[in-house]
Amino acid sequence: MNLNELNSTDDFLQYAEKLLKNFYQNIKREKNKIVCKTNITTEFIIDDINKKTHDGFVLKRCYSAITTLPKNLDINIIAVMNNFSALSSFVLFKDEQKIKYINRFYEYEGENIHKLFLIPSLLTAAISNERIINQI
Repeated sequence: MNLNELNSTDDFLQYAEKLLKNFYQNIKREKNKIVCKTNITTEFIIDDINKKTHDGFVLKRCYSAITTLPKNLDINIIAVMNNFSALSSFVLFKDEQKIKYINRFYEYEGENIHKLFLIPSLLTAAISNERIINQI
């Protein structure tokens, strides 16, 4: 399966699921997301948006890789890591009492950056986030 041959959200999710199965033992597909679990949980999500922005562009999809952090991670480490983050950041969800490591990109209608950059970047994040956090 080649990314250039994929067009629908379901195609992209099937591609991601095949790849992620090589790195995670416990994977479950739920509608628009793939949930990967080992010591912590990472979700690979594609949301169809199809809404026009204020400047006339159409947001087609939102791609996310979200890793829920363990509760015992030091908040000072999170602050330091956010200073060096390029494609992701740690976000505190006070209502859930959780910290999540979030990578998110948007695809605009008529572009193909999602095939060249977004999906490979998010799959890399989904695979590496947990490994990075475990090393911390």
